[in-house]
Amino acid sequence: MSLASYASQCSGFLMELAESLTEADLDALRSDCETLGLNGWARWFDDNLDLVLDFVQATPSARRKKKSWQEPVLFRRLTLGAAYHVKLAGAMLRSADLLSYREGISDREMARTAGQECYDLVPEMLRRWPFEDPNPFA
Repeated sequence: MSLASYASQCSGFLMELAESLTEADLDALRSDCETLGLNGWARWFDDNLDLVLDFVQATPSARRKKKSWQEPVLFRRLTLGAAYHVKLAGAMLRSADLLSYREGISDREMARTAGQECYDLVPEMLRRWPFEDPNPFA
């Protein structure tokens, strides 16, 4: 599978995650995030990264079967963390795909170009709310 295809799959995973939340879930998640603030969210995400990664890799069916993930606050936070993760993964894969077309440039030019891609990717992705507005971190 090409990197572009993997990136496209990440978009599908993001849609799957968004569809797993009801409007009431989104409202509760926004409220939770407003209370946490961006720094509090970042701390929770860092402290629970292994759980988030397991959640990303699990199928929707496996997510439903995991009893500990059914607690509403945890489920919503894991869904948000997974959504951020797959958005970042998709952006990374698209960037890598674009960089692959630059093959043959000097190693220093590639280091410059690849580094610039990272500067553009990470801060923007962390500030964006991956679901419909309003963004509780804005």
